[in-house]
Amino acid sequence: MFSADAAPVAQDLAMDEWISGVAEAAQGTLQNITHTSAVAVVSPNGIVSPGEAYVAAVDEVAAQLAGGEDGLRRATRKVCEQFADAGLSVVEYENGRVEELGAATERNLKQAVHEVYQGVQRRVGQEYGADGVEISAHADCAPDHLDIQGLQFTNEEYEQVNGSLRRKIGTWNCRHVVYSIIVGITPPTYTPEELAEMKAKAQAVQEFDGKQMTVYEATQAQRKLEREIRKQKNRAIIAKAAGEDDMRRIAQMRINQLTDKYKELSDAFNIPTKMERTSVSGFRPVKAQGKLPAAKNALPSVTIPKKTSFVDIYNTNPQNVGTLPDMRSSYSQDDPGREFSVPLPVIYNNFALDHLAKDHPERFAWLQANAQDIIRAIEHPEFIEKTLRIRNDGFYSATHFVRVSHPTSQSNTMMGIAISLSKDKKGGYHQITTIYPKRERDIVRSDGTIKDKFIRVNY
Repeated sequence: MFSADAAPVAQDLAMDEWISGVAEAAQGTLQNITHTSAVAVVSPNGIVSPGEAYVAAVDEVAAQLAGGEDGLRRATRKVCEQFADAGLSVVEYENGRVEELGAATERNLKQAVHEVYQGVQRRVGQEYGADGVEISAHADCAPDHLDIQGLQFTNEEYEQVNGSLRRKIGTWNCRHVVYSIIVGITPPTYTPEELAEMKAKAQAVQEFDGKQMTVYEATQAQRKLEREIRKQKNRAIIAKAAGEDDMRRIAQMRINQLTDKYKELSDAFNIPTKMERTSVSGFRPVKAQGKLPAAKNALPSVTIPKKTSFVDIYNTNPQNVGTLPDMRSSYSQDDPGREFSVPLPVIYNNFALDHLAKDHPERFAWLQANAQDIIRAIEHPEFIEKTLRIRNDGFYSATHFVRVSHPTSQSNTMMGIAISLSKDKKGGYHQITTIYPKRERDIVRSDGTIKDKFIRVNY
């Protein structure tokens, strides 16, 4: 017999399960559903918002999301916009780790929904007397969960198995869900043959960019590219606010390059793209002047240009920025690579520029203020590392230091330049691989003596 009260009663029961699930996930407090250890949200210029505000914002949106009121991307955007409007872009955790705001928020929201859903599953299982669980399964499973996905366990067995895992089921970006079952009654979702086929596909490898990858490793490469694209978009936002148009264009070139690689990877492994994960609140693309050339490990063949009197740090074209002095007398007779530290032109090109734009865009303003010191560091260094380094590509690298003309803090009073030395001692050239700030006290002790790793030189 139909009852007009049936639907509301069912809805009340469902809501009761939902509230119980949330309470269990939040350990009875209805606060910090994600259990995040975030302590602050920080802007590039040091503005800080307490972690409690971030946790509260995530909790509020997570409740709407898990209740079916919002989609993940929209929910993520809601949280990010609250902080991005104030220029806050990263989340800092108790252990000192820093994470980009969008990535942290999406992961925390996913974890919140997962915790709530598992709380509901446990509550429902208790209601009908479930005495076991089944772990869900998916094709791109991580190796540490591959042998247990799709299997059924008693509750006691599951607690033992899950407790033995370093990365527990449902944590650290694990997408598995645990369903309540009655052991011996609930049929398995997958047959042993289906699980074996899924495992074989997960373990199959194919080559991409010279590396052997499984599908799971390809999805992790996707996540890495997504993070790097977001990182470059945040840099473009900072550059725009600072009026650094060249830096902004370099960031856009890098975004274009990474996006192309992202699509190429996804096509190669036939996995869906998720470009929405690369979105950053406040980012607006700018027309880039071509693509940033891919950096090469080996010294490429170039026509050496005439020596410049000023270094354009944003220029992707090779610049002859000085001639290395004959440094052989500065190194010990038996120092490997000493024979390559001979007078040759030193080139600044896309190798160093790509590295700086990708990993250290915050250095550009300091570099531009001290561009004249780059030539001086090459031709008239004040200090050098006493031992040449051997690079992964087999080339030797010298490191020169000078005091800069315009330091902005005690942490950047000196400039360090790493120079990859050519093995062609007659017609070749040396190449700058990176330029970085350094504190003088890292080289010179308070009593004026030089630390063991360095020597003072006079050229």
